[in-house]
Amino acid sequence: MFCASWWLGLSVFLDAPITTDENAYLFQAHCFADGTLARPAPKPKRMFPHEMLIMDDQVGWLSRYPPGHAAWLTPGVLAGRPRIMVSLAALLSFLVMGRLGASLGLSRFLLPGLLLVSPYFLFMHGTLLSHTSGLLAVSIMLLSYVRLKQGGSVFFAVLAGLAWGALFLNRTYTAALVAVPFGLDALVDLARQRTARNLAGTLLFVLASGLGLAGYLLYNHLAVGDPWTPTYLYYQASDALGFGPRPPGQIPAVHTPAAGLRAMWDNLLLLDRWLFGFPGSLALILALGLFGWNRRWSPLCLAVPLCVWLGYVLFWFEGIRIVGPVYYFETLVFLLVLAGFGLQRLHDLAAVMSRWRSLPVTFSWLVVACCSLLFSRQQAGVLRAWQEMGGQYRALLAGAPANSLILAPRVEGMHYVSRGMAFNPRGLASDPLVAATGKLDRRILAGAFPERTPYDLVVDNGRLRLEPFVDKTPISYRFPVADTFCRTGENQGDTTAGRQRVARAGVHPPDWLAFGATFWVGPGDYRLQVSLQMDGVRAEAPLMVDVVTDGGRRVLARRAVTEPGNSLVELVFQVSRSTRIEPRIYYNGTGTVVAKMMRILQVEDDRRFEAAGS
Repeated sequence: MFCASWWLGLSVFLDAPITTDENAYLFQAHCFADGTLARPAPKPKRMFPHEMLIMDDQVGWLSRYPPGHAAWLTPGVLAGRPRIMVSLAALLSFLVMGRLGASLGLSRFLLPGLLLVSPYFLFMHGTLLSHTSGLLAVSIMLLSYVRLKQGGSVFFAVLAGLAWGALFLNRTYTAALVAVPFGLDALVDLARQRTARNLAGTLLFVLASGLGLAGYLLYNHLAVGDPWTPTYLYYQASDALGFGPRPPGQIPAVHTPAAGLRAMWDNLLLLDRWLFGFPGSLALILALGLFGWNRRWSPLCLAVPLCVWLGYVLFWFEGIRIVGPVYYFETLVFLLVLAGFGLQRLHDLAAVMSRWRSLPVTFSWLVVACCSLLFSRQQAGVLRAWQEMGGQYRALLAGAPANSLILAPRVEGMHYVSRGMAFNPRGLASDPLVAATGKLDRRILAGAFPERTPYDLVVDNGRLRLEPFVDKTPISYRFPVADTFCRTGENQGDTTAGRQRVARAGVHPPDWLAFGATFWVGPGDYRLQVSLQMDGVRAEAPLMVDVVTDGGRRVLARRAVTEPGNSLVELVFQVSRSTRIEPRIYYNGTGTVVAKMMRILQVEDDRRFEAAGS
């Protein structure tokens, strides 16, 4: 099972994520591996847009998700192969399911055998999604709970509670839904068997579960400063449960009960195909569950999937579906137990046929295995084609020169991951470092990290390659002073060419005549040109023109101006790396000042400056 998961991850999924969620888990796992909860937010943040990552000056740079799955991946990150932990989860789930089957009176090979012929189980473990470790937690929880109720040590109560806590720290909403039928089952069993041992086991189960809740609240407090604000809601408050309108710009704009039920139906149809690779898989499992109904355990194993299916009606997103309905994955444990009860009863009935009993069993397994194999082969081809561009990108980054900066546009063939091109698992220490080109000029991006060698990510006939980035074009901006903010003066004129800002003594008080307009510039020498017309400005109260950065805390150049008439005031300044600058004008309350245009020009020598200014 370990090898199957590993092979699928590398050969079908091409060692590339199918969603930005997986990148978010990896990012947080790298944070944990480096001994931190969050990295400092990068500057400029627009260089590194990535869906599912919080990038905030207050809380830093971290995943929007609870810490459980990232913590599970951390040993793999430390070993240099995060995928090891998903393959390990597949193996452990396989073994736990065998032990669970034996505890329920089934053949210890029955439930693992069902996992082997389930494309749903196999393909999910080719991803890095959190549902993989979630399934392991659920299977341990159910096994421990069964052993507890069968008279086992109260240690199993603690283990069941800890497993639920691990699930809560991973798939929080799913854990809450799973807790409902387990809680009811525990209360009903306690009412039937009012013994001190049963009471102690129930209390230990609850207390151990509470450790997961406490850990969740502590993580929220450490991550965002408020234990009651989950990181995923800090990232996007509109991801809360419920029906009604969503914030402007969100898709869908309104979440309704009808939409939630429709999504549930679509996911159940998908589950019906993915469970064993043929339509009717879910119907077959439910029929087997009814046929082999176990009075003690079947109600619980049916109630958990129903709670999860209905619970996700409240959530606006139907989930990623390319590997089956991901939100339902943790219910697989309970569905297979239901199927196991039915298959065990069929096996027992066939025992009276002594000589021929193995034939229908063998034939049934062969049919299911063939259906699963054919479906898996088809889906492997679909997934490999889906992952082609992502696999190329992953391999290209892995082979990039050391200490490089990759300037990456959004590549549509990357599907969901196109919203996370700038993935840097170790933050600014990542090698290579990837910057998105969608919001800033590539010259600015390259200049932000002058110590790195920049490369362009180029798409050429469906193939990705890196090219050295070389662009010596001077950076320049031209804009009316009237387009900036002001605290004194007034705008005059209607057209762009005729608009100007005017300040007059006795009418307008001393204050900022122009400020608040910021511009990114790369490393180099620059000149700020300001077109002014002045009259009566006194030497003791001159007009001040400057260029600042860091919100005005650092002055790059400043000049006092008093000359009357029309003039083109120039300031020379220099920056060593990409910086956001702010040109400003301060009116000291004397004379009349008319400010017209501003220009920011990058220059290497006077001839280039003259050519740019002509």
